[in-house]
Amino acid sequence: MAVLDTTEVNAYLEAMVGKTTYPATTAPIKLDLCTAVGNDTTAGTKVTGGGYVLQTIAAAGWNSAASRQITNNGTVSFTNMPVATVTSVDATDSNGSPKRKFYGNLASSRTTASGDTLSFAASAIVLGMA
Repeated sequence: MAVLDTTEVNAYLEAMVGKTTYPATTAPIKLDLCTAVGNDTTAGTKVTGGGYVLQTIAAAGWNSAASRQITNNGTVSFTNMPVATVTSVDATDSNGSPKRKFYGNLASSRTTASGDTLSFAASAIVLGMA
């Protein structure tokens, strides 16, 4: 399960109690694959090489939130991957200076060969709040 970036959580909490207003997300969300997971203050190590490009998930690409979680509603595929061991994902908005929204480890690392496609099935990308 992915978790919200700390900056994102703090902004949400301050808005929830009326201290500030929550800044709108610039859609769509951009999903990046990483070879090393980030943490609350640092993004993960992004996959590079081959024909790899990050993927976008438009607002319509998400299911309705339920039980404190939201999931993708269609397959998300990364084609023409380089040789890599993917351990995690980072997600940002589409702002001119992208803001990281969430990040997280994969349930298990996925190793790709040159030219492979790495796909996540519908509901495989899970963002949750405890």
